Amino acid sequence: MTKFRSCAVAAALVFTAGCGDDVGDNDSDAVVAPSDAPTYFGAIKTLVDDNCVSCHFEGGETPFSLQTLADVSGLAEVALGSIEAGRMPPWRAADDCQPYLDRRGLTADEIATFRAWVEGGKLEGADTGEPVFVPELAAFEPTHSAPVANGYLADPSSPDDYHCFILDFDFDEDTYLIGSRISPGNSTVHHVLAYAIGPRDIDRLAEADAAEPGPGYTCYGGPLDFAIDGDGFVGFLSGGDMPSFEFPGQLAGWAPGGRPTIYPEGVATRIEAGSKIVVQIHYNLVGTEPVVDNETSFDMILTSDEPEFLGVTRPVAVQSLNIEAGDPSSTQTAILPYYGSTELEIHAVSGHMHMLGTQIVGQRLNAEREVDACVLDIPDWDFNWQDTYYLPTDDPVIVRSGEALQVSCTYDNSAGNQAVVNGEQLAPRDVRWGDGSLDEMCIMYVGLRVPFTPSPGAGAALCAGTEDCMAECGDSPSLDCIYSCDAASIDCQLCATRAGLRCSDFDCVGSLSSAGACLSRCISSNIMLTGNLGMCLASECATAYEAVTSCVDAALGADGCAAEFAACGVSLAE
Repeated sequence: MTKFRSCAVAAALVFTAGCGDDVGDNDSDAVVAPSDAPTYFGAIKTLVDDNCVSCHFEGGETPFSLQTLADVSGLAEVALGSIEAGRMPPWRAADDCQPYLDRRGLTADEIATFRAWVEGGKLEGADTGEPVFVPELAAFEPTHSAPVANGYLADPSSPDDYHCFILDFDFDEDTYLIGSRISPGNSTVHHVLAYAIGPRDIDRLAEADAAEPGPGYTCYGGPLDFAIDGDGFVGFLSGGDMPSFEFPGQLAGWAPGGRPTIYPEGVATRIEAGSKIVVQIHYNLVGTEPVVDNETSFDMILTSDEPEFLGVTRPVAVQSLNIEAGDPSSTQTAILPYYGSTELEIHAVSGHMHMLGTQIVGQRLNAEREVDACVLDIPDWDFNWQDTYYLPTDDPVIVRSGEALQVSCTYDNSAGNQAVVNGEQLAPRDVRWGDGSLDEMCIMYVGLRVPFTPSPGAGAALCAGTEDCMAECGDSPSLDCIYSCDAASIDCQLCATRAGLRCSDFDCVGSLSSAGACLSRCISSNIMLTGNLGMCLASECATAYEAVTSCVDAALGADGCAAEFAACGVSLAE
């Protein structure tokens, strides 16, 4: 999960509303204030430098600076209102969940100090001669740069336009991202996300792009709808095309105040050969007219050197959403068990819902399915401030085999919380999972650091890399040899399942159906968190799993069975 910090472009609207001629320059001589009233140089400058100037500095992306006494004094009253309302500095995560890095926010004492300064006449105090604070910007020298929007003009009929652009980059070999920088083209750019889309979804990308004239295509939840398709799974087992279970890999992000990202030494994000990069831009047109975007750019530091660790982003999602019309507090929950030969190390976390969301909570459950750690808690969800929260490098959240991750999302689907379209507020309706702005999602993204393993490469068989697992089974091959193989992808395991059903002349469909709920849970966990499907099934539904493998294994010697498995890249011992 690539680091970016959301700061305060929305603050421009909050801070400047009602900020007119009646807010004058500081005139401390006209004010009689207590002798112990705070002063700018005595307390306020440090407070503002530490909490505000990382976003609000001259030449930064936000529309005003807070680097000087005149800057702060002129906006002090409206700034106080935003601070006391919790809008500024933007930090949505609960303080008692995890010790995230780079926390932004003022303590109760600091807020009281700022209020006392405003009410005391915004006194200057003795100038200590301390220079104007300028945030330190990390040096960044990209190896590759690309324009993004190519002259796109945001849709003036909507205050929020979400548009995706496919970059003109080709990757002939596996490539590794170790640094990134996104530069917004103009003030209407509210936030930006960059994704790597694997080669299996390139055709879907091309279809989305071709469906709309002009640069790019409209997108809201992400570059592609990546819901797990149960019908596609059943159809595949019956002989249809392999459904795609690839989630878009997030590469980078930007929101006001965002800085270039440099990965820790030995860590990189892999961009698989044949992938394309898609950049989603959210244009916000509240209070302004659209401007042609020729300037937004994505800069990368790329290398062909294989890292020691891969940084990967995985979703923990509630995809069976059922938010009933009129419900003011609908909570939807999913539990994903994790089973694997290694532990999961969570180094970063973020949440994603749409406009009805009010709270998202992510927790670790122990083997007894009791909550034993908070991973993420955003008690007051705001779609406009989707931050990524980073844990200390030496203190990640560890998820051990047999434990689980739970995510819960709460929504307000009451009449008063509906979207306004063409000047009229919509009536409540039942809401399900979907990519549109009137649909909903519930995702906790977890940023993992995993040991490097090479990718199979373009054109490799689905089960490439499973040879050692099959060799260990020797003369007694079993479906479990594939299900319990760490090197087997979910695509490989589904291919082997279909091969096994065909070998049994589909006599094992009943056994598979009896394991349906458990199989679905373990497959969802495997897709989202990786892990070991066989270990999950053997632990979560041992009896049903034994029935499935026994049925399929008994048919492995049937005529033509070896050819069925060979099509997946699996060699059955003679």
